[in-house]
Amino acid sequence: MGPGVSFDTAKTLVEVIGRLLQARHPEIATLERRVAARGDRALIDIGQTGRSRTIVGPYSVRATPGATVSLPLRWEEVHRALDPREHSLFTVPSRVAENGEPFSGFFDVRPDIPSVIARLGKKLGV
Repeated sequence: MGPGVSFDTAKTLVEVIGRLLQARHPEIATLERRVAARGDRALIDIGQTGRSRTIVGPYSVRATPGATVSLPLRWEEVHRALDPREHSLFTVPSRVAENGEPFSGFFDVRPDIPSVIARLGKKLGV
């Protein structure tokens, strides 16, 4: 979120956005962690923004057969037929060479967090 944004602000913003997404799209999104209770809906995991949380970073090789890789995807690549096994230690280098780096410029973006919070407040009627 850029320099100067406190942890508490970041955590609150993630929670508000997650709850808004779930409220607007309950047929496809949920905050329910239990797989059996969420069914086919996507988990919006607002609990991963925490001081004690460990989350895998982009391009981390997972300890799975085939050495799959945690990979940033473009939105058009996210669909039901997505197979994580297609992205492995062996396929990712050529993918990045051919398609470019989705995170290029990521750390250059500096969102206006107070403006975002004000806009969210209007949407929530606060």
